[in-house]
Amino acid sequence: MSLRKKLLVIMAAVAVVFLASLQAIQEAVIRPAFSGLEDDLARSNLTRVREALQKEVHHLDAFATDWGAWDDTCKFLADTNAAYVDANLTKDYFVSGNFDAAYYVALDGTIVWHGARDPERDYEETSVPTLTAALRSPGLLLLANREPRQGTAGLLDTAQGPMMVASRPIITSTKEGPLRGWLVLGKWLTKQRMASLGEQTKVPFELRPIGSGVPAGATTTHTDGRGQTNLIVRVDDQQLCILGDLADFAGAPLRQLRIAMERSVHTQAETTLSFASWSTLGATALLLLLLFALLQRFVLSPVAELTSHATAIGAQDDLLARLNSPRRDEFGALARQFDHMVDRLAESRTQLLEAARDGGRSEIATSVLHNVGNVLNSVNVAKDLLQQKLGQIDERTLDRLLDLLLAHQNDLPTFISEDPAGRNLPRFLQTLVRSLGQTQRAAKTELEQLGQGIEHLRTLVAAQQEYAGAKGVEEFVAPGDLLEQAIRMSAPSEAARSVVALDLEPGLPLFKLHKHKVLEALVNLLRNANEAVASRPAAEQRIVVRLRRSDGQRLRVEVEDNGRGISAEHLPKLFQFGFTTKSQGHGFGLHASANTIREIGGEIAAASDGEGKGATFTLSMPYAAVAAAPAEAR
Repeated sequence: MSLRKKLLVIMAAVAVVFLASLQAIQEAVIRPAFSGLEDDLARSNLTRVREALQKEVHHLDAFATDWGAWDDTCKFLADTNAAYVDANLTKDYFVSGNFDAAYYVALDGTIVWHGARDPERDYEETSVPTLTAALRSPGLLLLANREPRQGTAGLLDTAQGPMMVASRPIITSTKEGPLRGWLVLGKWLTKQRMASLGEQTKVPFELRPIGSGVPAGATTTHTDGRGQTNLIVRVDDQQLCILGDLADFAGAPLRQLRIAMERSVHTQAETTLSFASWSTLGATALLLLLLFALLQRFVLSPVAELTSHATAIGAQDDLLARLNSPRRDEFGALARQFDHMVDRLAESRTQLLEAARDGGRSEIATSVLHNVGNVLNSVNVAKDLLQQKLGQIDERTLDRLLDLLLAHQNDLPTFISEDPAGRNLPRFLQTLVRSLGQTQRAAKTELEQLGQGIEHLRTLVAAQQEYAGAKGVEEFVAPGDLLEQAIRMSAPSEAARSVVALDLEPGLPLFKLHKHKVLEALVNLLRNANEAVASRPAAEQRIVVRLRRSDGQRLRVEVEDNGRGISAEHLPKLFQFGFTTKSQGHGFGLHASANTIREIGGEIAAASDGEGKGATFTLSMPYAAVAAAPAEAR
């Protein structure tokens, strides 16, 4: 994966993690906070409605306090005079006080006067049987207060609906006792009044019977400080309602207070969170694009340029190419260092090429000198043998023969026929001629071998031109003759040649080969084999040279000996330049032979079972066979 793709994947992963974390924070912190704010608003609205109802009860209680603490009221309770009723207890009394029922109750519980008006029917007279019955019930809390300055107020359930009720002691205008009785005022919670309270508090509400059904989906309950249970119901994404119980003045559940609200907080929260999410997503995308553009400009492009430059140098092997970056940052420094490194590499390469050329010339010269040395050894032996043969001719005998013939040149027939020394002269001449003939033939043979060695020497010297670029010349060769020539050149003495046995495939034709290159390799292998078997007694020395054709138009030559063998650790190193196991060796022969065989498309290998178990060297090379030699090859 490229660096650009890796960065894209990493940036995308970071963006996903960031957005997921943001979403998790929204769900774990922000959304619950908005829900809590919505719950607080719902509870606040419930509290406002309750406080508004309590305020209405307080106003009713204040009116009852003013009318109860009045001397005329005390007098009316004592004598029930009609003048008080005519002057005060009229329709205006209910309208101005904004209440619907009034009860004057004596200390013994007797209702001295009572009256009720219907506010929904223009304050027509009506009755409140429930309140009347409650006031006549023994132990009623509304009439239980005996303190002049204390009263009782709250809600009362009636047949006409919930009623706010306030009870105050009837005392003198100075608000002193003794207690004469109680003034009880009542005010119905009509729909109109509840709507008016809703407008005042900006919180519409309704009262339902206790135990009314609760919509499914209630999610939050809490208990306020007065022990009243409030239930918040989220009906859907648009509407929420909060339910709370209203108790009567005795603390018993009276009605269920229900406030319906639009979920403005939830809607605003969803809008805000959605906007925040999309804004964050967009900002993240823009930030990533900007970051990627900056990375592309200041990181990826320089890296890509440097990578492309390095790849081009590696592919085209062009050490002259340079970046020449004008940048002044780290990438510019890296580019300049890379150019400097390429400069040094080019310089080192030039030095290595020069060293390789020198080494190659040295190796070629060493190989040629090694092979020339092999041939010169063979030539030198042939020269010694030729001198030995020629030394066998006795010049003094020929001089005496000449003197004898000159002395009897006038009577040569008589000398040959009658003189005892003359009669031996024909047999002596016959023996001399035969001896000279044998010497001549032996000298001719050695001269031929000497000529072959000199010819091979000329070819080896000319190999310098072949290494410089000239192609080698292929010749038609009889394989048996080539192997015999290699044996003679590698082991000139009869004793050395006597341990070599030839094993040729029958019916071999002439082969078109690089004669002198193959001969060079064979001479090296055979000389090594002769040296290897030298450690054995002469009677046990054995070298076998096998020649076979293999599949694929290849010739296979094996040189097997029973000499000192090769250890397993040395086998892989045999053809390395300079490696040798001989005390007087230089490590040139096998390396040169391997190079020579490879030049003609062949290969050379060595095998051995270990030290003391002999070795086998195998040459494999391509060939072209013909049934008979052309004229120039015969």
